[in-house]
Amino acid sequence: MELAVEQCKAEGIVIAGFPTGTGSRPWQNNVAEKLYRKGIPVVLTNRAGIGRIAPEAEQPFEEYFLVGDNLVPDKARILLMLALSKTKDLKEIQRMFVEY
Repeated sequence: MELAVEQCKAEGIVIAGFPTGTGSRPWQNNVAEKLYRKGIPVVLTNRAGIGRIAPEAEQPFEEYFLVGDNLVPDKARILLMLALSKTKDLKEIQRMFVEY
């Protein structure tokens, strides 16, 4: 993830999380925190194609992940690209993921 930002100039990252919506791997948490502190959104999605990862979920998501709600990674990537064309504000981007 860090290389995508540093070498490829990625403005955001989408992670395909576990199908149960339980989140990411521990090493991803550390990198996501670094990117979040730089203002780079890291969106956590569900790779199963069904189910939700919502801000109100019972799982304790770390503050540095945006949640992709019911979007599969491909759709989350498109929404993230559109959101980044309008704003870099992480709270506003999260609002867009909840709304759309």
